[in-house]
Amino acid sequence: MSEVSEVSAVSVPTIAVTGSTGRLGGRVARRLAERGVPQKLLVRSPERAPRLPRAVAVRGDYADQDAVREALVGTRTVFMVSASESADRLAQHEAFVDAVVEAGVRHLVYVSFYGAAPDATFTLARDHFHTEQHIRASGLAYTFLRDNFYAEFVPDLVGEDG
Repeated sequence: MSEVSEVSAVSVPTIAVTGSTGRLGGRVARRLAERGVPQKLLVRSPERAPRLPRAVAVRGDYADQDAVREALVGTRTVFMVSASESADRLAQHEAFVDAVVEAGVRHLVYVSFYGAAPDATFTLARDHFHTEQHIRASGLAYTFLRDNFYAEFVPDLVGEDG
């Protein structure tokens, strides 16, 4: 396996993946690596990035628009896993999308949520709706992947009494 290192935007794979230290982003990054696709792994801590063939780790945080823009210069497609739940999550998403546009990225693949709508009863589905709206208005080509629910959360829904 090749070593993952921080690089400048000069040696640029055409695909960047967020969330590669997590389950979904990590799986996407591994699948791309299995197929020999060069990629950037956009992570808060490059030392935590998975070590994958033809992958380079670049520092970037949804809350740091300048770092994201710099890391993505020359990248054509970004796979965006939504940020962790927080009070400023929507603002982070919007800043990230703006940085993606400023970096000259052409296509954004965003992991949204089934039922994303302005009046959704599930709070995070409303956040996803507003993020989708921001992406639509950005001028980027986009793909929204609307998952329903991560199976790993199901056990958390069941009490000790079953």
